[in-house]
Amino acid sequence: MLVVGITQVMPAIPNFPLTYFRINETITGILQKTADSDALQPQSALLNLSWWCLALLIIVLLPIISQQFHQFWRTASHRYLQQA
Repeated sequence: MLVVGITQVMPAIPNFPLTYFRINETITGILQKTADSDALQPQSALLNLSWWCLALLIIVLLPIISQQFHQFWRTASHRYLQQA
């Protein structure tokens, strides 16, 4: 909620990830006219927003996936050592 709140009061900056969270202005093209930037066209802005959301999701999920992998590896190696 803090990120969305910050994006509502900050000026539009082309290629700055938080700018794309102004969804209404991005889709209608108001953001492109305000910033006078072709980088903020609705199609490219939504594509950039998608990439940033995917990157943030990976960053959030990486510790969880890493923990699950380590737990699986310990369990598998423990089973292998018991069989030997």
